[in-house]
Amino acid sequence: PRSTLFPYTTLFRSDESVVACDLCDALEALGYVVLATVSTGEEAIAIAAELRPTAILMDIRLAGAIDGIQAAAQIRSQNDIPIVFLSAHSNDDTVKRAAGTEPSGYLIKPFKSAELRCALEVAIHNHQSRRRQAEDHAHRLAAIENRVAARARELETFSFSVAHDLRAPLRGINGFSEILRQDYGAADRKSTRL
Repeated sequence: PRSTLFPYTTLFRSDESVVACDLCDALEALGYVVLATVSTGEEAIAIAAELRPTAILMDIRLAGAIDGIQAAAQIRSQNDIPIVFLSAHSNDDTVKRAAGTEPSGYLIKPFKSAELRCALEVAIHNHQSRRRQAEDHAHRLAAIENRVAARARELETFSFSVAHDLRAPLRGINGFSEILRQDYGAADRKSTRL
């Protein structure tokens, strides 16, 4: 049976139109809806912001002023979308540059349909899992902040009560001190006169 993760929408970028057509067919056969194919990094950034796909397949070599790695970096800084790189290149420099964008996957061309499905399914699943964890963390943090605020209010109420309870006896002590000072002050004045 098919995974319940499908169908998902993808935004595909490629520098080779024949490969792009074949890949679109493979994605659609896997149950994906291909929202767009673009040939430049600039288009990729604009379309990703506009369409907000579930996942992006990003070819590293694109036409235009920026390559797929630079486009992915900009997309990741603006949108929370998993990106899987496609490349015929696996040299150290390319892989290191790509890894710097924190992609969800990296496929080496040529690849099989099963590899593509696995890469996308894992990328989407991990992305959704991280998003749920972040939401759970935010909820737990908000609950802790609410408990801390409630305890702070309780402490403030307790402090006010203690201050009030201490003030009354201190006023009494202060009153008695004043009486004693007056009485002993008067007695001291009498004894110095004698």
